[in-house]
Amino acid sequence: GLKLLCEAKLCEGLTVENVATRLVLAEQSAADQLKEACLELIKPNVAAVMGAEGWSHVASNAPLLNEVLAFVAGGPAVCKGKGKGKGKGK
Repeated sequence: GLKLLCEAKLCEGLTVENVATRLVLAEQSAADQLKEACLELIKPNVAAVMGAEGWSHVASNAPLLNEVLAFVAGGPAVCKGKGKGKGKGK
């Protein structure tokens, strides 16, 4: 539907500068495809992302911050989706 189309467009335009803000948006709207894409971009660019303007929004959300840090450290992302994405298996 429309939500998935919007998620796809937001995924296409991800950058180090906007990924933190879009991750918060993904969390708020249960947009699992966008959330996964954000986490995948953050992992190899964590230092740059933490220096970006939007990082404060992630840092102020303790559960989301913990999830990001666990993912970056090599743990699984905790998505509430139905497994439709191309994420790692169970």
